[in-house]
Amino acid sequence: MAQLSNERYESMRSVVAIAKQYQQLQWIAFKTVLVTGCREGEIVQLHRWYLNPLSYYEMQAEKGNAIRTFEAVNLPIEFRKWIASRSTGIAPTSTDRLRSAFRQMVAYGSLTVGNKGISTHLFRYNYIRQLKAAGRDIPEIKAIMGLSSTKVVNGYLNNPVDYN
Repeated sequence: MAQLSNERYESMRSVVAIAKQYQQLQWIAFKTVLVTGCREGEIVQLHRWYLNPLSYYEMQAEKGNAIRTFEAVNLPIEFRKWIASRSTGIAPTSTDRLRSAFRQMVAYGSLTVGNKGISTHLFRYNYIRQLKAAGRDIPEIKAIMGLSSTKVVNGYLNNPVDYN
């Protein structure tokens, strides 16, 4: 089973850096996905995000209706500005634009995770694997990510990243 190597993580970081040069809105979204492990829909649907009275950002997850909590310093300032200026509840980019930009910038070819082709969801796999590498246990990762079961966490941790 292949794990996300430092090389793959650096490749994802390079996607974020490239986006900054060419597509500012996608750069903000990619940067946020990289540091939070959120799904792209969770990033562009700003009505999911709230600043609570303790100055933490709370986000209602797309699946399972769990609430994830983030310290403000852990969210890119540009993304926090999106949240603060939301008038429609929708980010100034879309999931389709993010997916298209990702495909254009990433030279992954036929890279897959399990039976799925690579997309921005690779950032999520990477984030969860980083939590595990940092010593977090499965129940803790489940809580941090707002996942419905430990089986889901194990799916993220155990599905191979391979070339077909």
